[in-house]
Amino acid sequence: AQQLRRRQEVENALKHMNPDIEFRLVYMPLLNVKTGELDGFEALLRWNSRKLGNVEPDEFVPIAESCGVYEMIDEWVISKGLSSYPAIRKLLGRDFKMSLNISSAQLQFSELTELLARSAKRYDIAPKYIQIEITETVNIEYTPHARQFLKKLADTGYLLALDDFGAGFTSLLRIVEYPITMVKFDKGFIEQTLKRGNRQILKPLVELCHSNGMQVTMEGAESQEDVDMLSTFDCDFIQGYFLGLPTTLEDMEDALRKLRQQHHAESS
Repeated sequence: AQQLRRRQEVENALKHMNPDIEFRLVYMPLLNVKTGELDGFEALLRWNSRKLGNVEPDEFVPIAESCGVYEMIDEWVISKGLSSYPAIRKLLGRDFKMSLNISSAQLQFSELTELLARSAKRYDIAPKYIQIEITETVNIEYTPHARQFLKKLADTGYLLALDDFGAGFTSLLRIVEYPITMVKFDKGFIEQTLKRGNRQILKPLVELCHSNGMQVTMEGAESQEDVDMLSTFDCDFIQGYFLGLPTTLEDMEDALRKLRQQHHAESS
């Protein structure tokens, strides 16, 4: 009863919230393993509800999908994330990869291609610098519409990533089916695999992705030891709090300075 009541509260709050007041984005660094340099950022959604306080994405995203407000959320994330691109580009002095998460439910009904095209044009961002991450919090059938939607994104030049591999509903078949450019291995999946002494299965999975023309990101770098260990699996990118905590746009300049200092320290 308590869980049902909480779910109803979250659902009602989502349906009556003002995203511009209650939502914000934070930016998580993505490290290129081979060069040791910053490849870009993943925009992560945070919700501070006026009624409920801070609500974690793990809780509210599945509820948003089931009650039909995920489209509003995804549109807000895309618009806000891409509008921040010029400011970050100015701080970096170059273009970079911006990763934006969308609900896997969008694969069935989405018209997001028009919003992406408008925003990319408005902020002068080439599609090859925009990565769309699909998180499978629900088991989505790979319908003709989903296939067409993903193909349209890929043909336009957007990067497509499958998020949380190993933790959700994604099968190995889905990896081969989707026209994706990146597979992100879930932190919990990596931890459980290592804990059970099955580390030998990670490298072949990375090789499977590479043989299908996909890059691999491994999540969960909490220490230098994690970075060193994850690098041994021949992945292309690493993500985790050790490389930098998710930062707001306002604090981006300081965060970039720390990242540069860390990179120089490691290089020397």
